[in-house]
Amino acid sequence: LFDFSENFIGPELSQELVELPSLVRLNIELNSFQTVLPESYTLPSIQQMSMGRNFFSGNIPSQLATLTTLTSLKMRATALSGDIPSEFGLLTALEFLDLSLNILSGFLPSELGLLAALTALQIEATNSVGPIPPELASLQNLVELALSQNFLSSTIPSELGQMGNLVDLELFNNTLTGPLPTALSGMQKLVNMELRINSLEGNVPSSLGLIDSLETLTLESNLLTGSVPNEVCALSLTTLTSDCAGQTPLITCTCCTQCL
Repeated sequence: LFDFSENFIGPELSQELVELPSLVRLNIELNSFQTVLPESYTLPSIQQMSMGRNFFSGNIPSQLATLTTLTSLKMRATALSGDIPSEFGLLTALEFLDLSLNILSGFLPSELGLLAALTALQIEATNSVGPIPPELASLQNLVELALSQNFLSSTIPSELGQMGNLVDLELFNNTLTGPLPTALSGMQKLVNMELRINSLEGNVPSSLGLIDSLETLTLESNLLTGSVPNEVCALSLTTLTSDCAGQTPLITCTCCTQCL
């Protein structure tokens, strides 16, 4: 274990640090590294790598995909840019992936759907664009899917309803369009569904009332119309928000905890 976190080390990251065959955990979070990440890695035993809250420049190296023993990769707020490497689909032992708060671009690679062991996928506030890959529905162990504050577009894939272990779904503050898929009711362990600040249209499906575990549902700042169904009102929701305020609200809701 090498834990150099919170030491303000930098600005250079030594190549020798990523050429340690016996290293299992590397934590260099909260430092002052300002270089590009290495292009080669000799870490055949590495399981956990935490590099967040630094000032790296350049792209995420695709060579990180050679670290196939990784179970946790945390790269939050590292000032990295460019695309998410499609080669990350090779990290099949990965259980936790956090790329949030970077300056990324491009689409979410469909190869992320190959990470069968993944329990948490956090790609928030990265400027990612394009559709949500329906291949993510293959992540049957996923508990948290956090893709908020990006520029994701198109519709919410109905395939996501197959994610029976998902507890937290955060898609707020994107540019998603189309109706809410009725198939989302298949998320029978879901507790938190945050869909606010998009361009979703149509009615709120009554099938959402089948998610007995649901506690939070945020729908405001969309183009949803009609009424929030009685089946949804019958849930034990602690938070239910929608565009039900004003003289001519977009949607009527008799059970919302807040009308906006």
